[in-house]
Amino acid sequence: MNIDPTSAIRLSSAINEVEETIDQAALRTTDLINEIINTRVTYRSHEAAVYAQPALKRAQQALAQLSAAQDEIAHSHAALRNAHRVVAGPEHPTCPDAPQKVFTGAELQNA
Repeated sequence: MNIDPTSAIRLSSAINEVEETIDQAALRTTDLINEIINTRVTYRSHEAAVYAQPALKRAQQALAQLSAAQDEIAHSHAALRNAHRVVAGPEHPTCPDAPQKVFTGAELQNA
């Protein structure tokens, strides 16, 4: 069964968009972390400064989760690429009955 080429294009576009979105979210999160730290340093003696550490910890956890999401999307991208190789590869109507001998060059050493 042949897969519609537009399906592959839609999948490729969607996964690239997700990867870009996660990258942008990670960049914005690092901007937030930077801002929290700068504000905490500037207003260290202020009574509200005690809330900076929990906020920083939460932002760092969010960044770690974004990193985990990037990893999962990368695995998904690889799986889709492998599926594309199977679908786009040449058809093999039959499999050989026995493994064929492959010349590896080791035979020359024994000659």
